[in-house]
Amino acid sequence: MKIFYNDIYDFLQVIINSEDDYIYLSIKMNRNDVPLYVGILINDSVHILKDIFLEKNISSLLLRSLENKKICLYDLKYTLKFFSEEDRCNPVLLFSKDLKIHLYNIFSKHISLDSEEVVSLTSIKTNKRKVDFIQFNSGISRNIYEVYPVKDMQAIIVDELKILKILNSKIDRYSNHIDCSNLYYRYLNKAAVAYSSIEQNKIYLSENVDYPASRRAYEDYIEKDRYASIRYDFDHSITGRISSRFHSLGKEEKNKIVSRYDRGKILSVDFSCFEIKVILDILNIKMKVDDIYYYLANEIGTERDFIKKQLISYIYGSSAVRKDIADKFEGMLNVGKYKEILKERIKGNCYNTTMGRLIEYSDVETCIKKYINGEVQSTAQLYMYDYIFIVCKLFAAKKLKSKVIYSIYDSVTIDCKDDEKDVVSYIISNAATSGLMNSDYVIFMPKLVGD
Repeated sequence: MKIFYNDIYDFLQVIINSEDDYIYLSIKMNRNDVPLYVGILINDSVHILKDIFLEKNISSLLLRSLENKKICLYDLKYTLKFFSEEDRCNPVLLFSKDLKIHLYNIFSKHISLDSEEVVSLTSIKTNKRKVDFIQFNSGISRNIYEVYPVKDMQAIIVDELKILKILNSKIDRYSNHIDCSNLYYRYLNKAAVAYSSIEQNKIYLSENVDYPASRRAYEDYIEKDRYASIRYDFDHSITGRISSRFHSLGKEEKNKIVSRYDRGKILSVDFSCFEIKVILDILNIKMKVDDIYYYLANEIGTERDFIKKQLISYIYGSSAVRKDIADKFEGMLNVGKYKEILKERIKGNCYNTTMGRLIEYSDVETCIKKYINGEVQSTAQLYMYDYIFIVCKLFAAKKLKSKVIYSIYDSVTIDCKDDEKDVVSYIISNAATSGLMNSDYVIFMPKLVGD
């Protein structure tokens, strides 16, 4: 059953009065990002608000009506575009509370709905680049990043909302099916909330950049003369390490990033010895010093840079490490004992990380050689997902104008408003004392660089 509304207040009243646990939400815009429809599914009825571009305060009103609801939606990125700049921090808080499911290219899977309304999941090899899609009842198949034709929008809203309800009832079974623990899924969900928000923050450049044609993968890569955009990909790499859907910020472009604010600063967040601290935390090896390389260099009596290269080689099992240095590392850290415990997670050519990501290698030999690399890369990325999520949430809660504009792996770039530097610095430090980085074994001490 479809019910159409022209009056926004009648539509919002349906949301406010609903006693359903979840609000299934669908927002559709045209190619110019002009909002056209908002659809919700309540009690098996689809309610559609039409001509929403006529309402100036639609995003604020919708946010207030959804405030105490649990939200289930299809594409978080697309939905965030709907909200105005001043409202955009609110969705981060709203969606961070209980975002049950979104189909945001998180898993290397195809999700489809057959004629009997049964959702099926088909695995795809993780080393092959695929994009998730939804096959709608109406026969329309859309790439999740593609904007829908206006004539199809109402049919798509109806099908999309029905699919969401079915998926919501089956998500736990799917999590088990794809060998993804609830813990891994939880942090991946957090990442989608945070990085979807970051994608909306334009990156300002000091001058035009002549991008090579091979890197202009999408038309919206350059939005205007001196703006750049990032499109993040959560499952392109075998370990789950985040990447951009195209390499949008090379060295030349990074050097041309400027603040959108008068006297604003472009600041970077620097983590000392990040991967090493993650692996020590995973292995429950205590070393609560900020610069682990410097500490070990002093203890052994050599240079920091030399120890850095040797320690990385030692932990990853490279033959490049000197035996006398390896013996000293083993005496101080006893990593070998714990690596054997992790090795028990290998099943054939697959390795299941501590956080629950299943990594499939090409063969057993490769798996044995690379399982530590997979463990560190995958787990370190989840640590950063959790950290970025906390930072974005605190920025939103404080209603800061400063923005996280870029983040790949342990690299974080912030466009900082001049009068907000102290609170930004506090948030950057404080966020590392909670969540996954609140460790009993190591100290994560991020520093702001660039002032």
